[in-house]
Amino acid sequence: MNTTQLKSLKQALILFSLIFSMATIGIRAQSQPHPIVGNWIFDEVSSMAQMNLEVKQHLDSLPQLRTQVLSNYIGRTMHFIEDGSYQQLMTNGNSLTGTWSILAPDVLLITDGSGNVLQQQIVTLSPSTLILKHPVLGDTRPLFNQVHFTKN
Repeated sequence: MNTTQLKSLKQALILFSLIFSMATIGIRAQSQPHPIVGNWIFDEVSSMAQMNLEVKQHLDSLPQLRTQVLSNYIGRTMHFIEDGSYQQLMTNGNSLTGTWSILAPDVLLITDGSGNVLQQQIVTLSPSTLILKHPVLGDTRPLFNQVHFTKN
């Protein structure tokens, strides 16, 4: 082999290595699940701290109602599965299933089995914390301004 052929071969090998490396990095990047994937447990302390003051005072004035409302939330888990399916489990054994998707970087869409769509703003999404904000619709206000979850 002459010098020109060696240079061409060397350049071809470098180019091949570079392309192979980039393809491998791309495959690894595509295989990373979205950070929301996993099991999330309702954090009642943080969620209560963000509750509307008027609603909180009303609940505090009616201890039985407060206990009943919180019992529907405490222990609640949300499971976001990599394939886009979703399951919410309540402590009473009831569950909701459906699908989830992310619109833009901060909008979570959950579609239940009947086709109802719930849109929530992702306030925070870290490896250990998920904070969602429910939309305000008309005169109705959500019980919690922000719903806090910790990753299990």
